Amino acid sequence: MTFSELLSQYMETLSCTARELSDASGVSQATISRYRSGEIEPPINGSAFSAIIGALAKIAEEKGIDLSEDEIRIEAVASLTEDDALFKGILQKLRSLLSELNIRNAEFARGVSYDPSYISRILSGANKPADLEGFTAQTASFIRQYVKTNHISPSALCTLYGCTEEELNAPNGVFEKTVEYLGYAVPREVESPMSRFLDKMEAFNLDDFIRTIHFNDIKLPTAPFQLPTTKEYNGIQEMMESELDFIKATVLSRSKKDCILYSDMPLEEMAKDPEFPKKWMFGRAMMLKKGLHLHIIHDVNRPFHEMMLGLEGHIPMYMTGQISPYYLTTSQSAVFNHLLNVSGAAALEGHAIAGHQS
Repeated sequence: MTFSELLSQYMETLSCTARELSDASGVSQATISRYRSGEIEPPINGSAFSAIIGALAKIAEEKGIDLSEDEIRIEAVASLTEDDALFKGILQKLRSLLSELNIRNAEFARGVSYDPSYISRILSGANKPADLEGFTAQTASFIRQYVKTNHISPSALCTLYGCTEEELNAPNGVFEKTVEYLGYAVPREVESPMSRFLDKMEAFNLDDFIRTIHFNDIKLPTAPFQLPTTKEYNGIQEMMESELDFIKATVLSRSKKDCILYSDMPLEEMAKDPEFPKKWMFGRAMMLKKGLHLHIIHDVNRPFHEMMLGLEGHIPMYMTGQISPYYLTTSQSAVFNHLLNVSGAAALEGHAIAGHQS
C-alpha cells in the first residue's frame, strides 16, 4: 500500500477532513491534498511526516478510536520504504537502459512529458515519482516509440532485457518487456496526450469539420436576446450557462467589435458534461460566422492534459484566420482562477478559489 492510500484510509477511518488534519498537524491543506493524491510524499525524517502521524493519533484518541501513534508510524514508514526499495531497483535499470540507447536526459524528459530538471533529480536519486507504476508505463511507452522512430532493431535490447527478439517483435512487445525489465509487475500503457493530439491533427480535415458542424449552413438568428443589466452565476454549472449566455448575447447583438477571451478555469469538470462542449463549439462557430475576430489569451500553465484538451477544440477554429492567440509569460495566481470574456455586447467576469470551482 502506498503512503497516499494509507493516509486516505486513515482519514476515512477517523472521519477526518483535510482541514481537521491540517489544523491538528500544522501541515497545509494543499500539501495534505498532494500527499493524498500521490503527487508528492513526505520524507520519513521530515517534520511534516512526524506532524501528520502525531495528528492522526491525536484525532483517533479524541474520537475514541483504538489507534496508537506507534502503530500508525510503523505502517507509514513501511509504505514509504517499500516504495523506496522498488524505486531504487527501477532507477538502476533505467539508467542502464538510457545509456544502452544513448538517450539524453532532456530527450527522455520530453518523451515522458516531465520537466527536464525534475527528470535529472529522479535519475540522480534525489526525487522519486509519486506514481511509480505510471512513471514506469510512461517510460515504456517512450522506449517503444523511440525504438520505432529511430529505426532501432529490437535485438539491441535482447541482452539487456534477457529476452528473445521474437518476444520484442510481438505486438506491444517492446512496451511489455520494458515494463518487465524495469521491475513493475503489471504493465499499464499510458497514452501520451501529445501523441493523441498529433494523431488527431494528422487525421484532421477542415472541409470535413466544416461539414460536420454545418458551418456553411449556420444561419445567424435575429430574435432579440437580452440579459439583465447584470446577472450573477454561481457554481460550475452556472458558469457553463454564463459562457453560453455570453455567446448568445454577442452573436445576437449588432456589434461587430473584436472579442477578448481569457480563462484559466479548469476544463476537465466542464468536459464531463457531454452537451456543453458541443454547445460551446457551436457557439464559437456562430461568432466566427458572424465575422467577429477573437483575441484568445491562453493559459499555458494548465496541466498538460488540459492544454491538449483545449487545443483539440481550438485548432480547427484557428484555421478560419479569425482568431489571434496570446499567452501570459508569467505564472498566474495559484490561489484563484479567473474568467474574462468581453465583446461589443457583453462582458463576463468570473473568479473561483482554485480547486473549489463546484
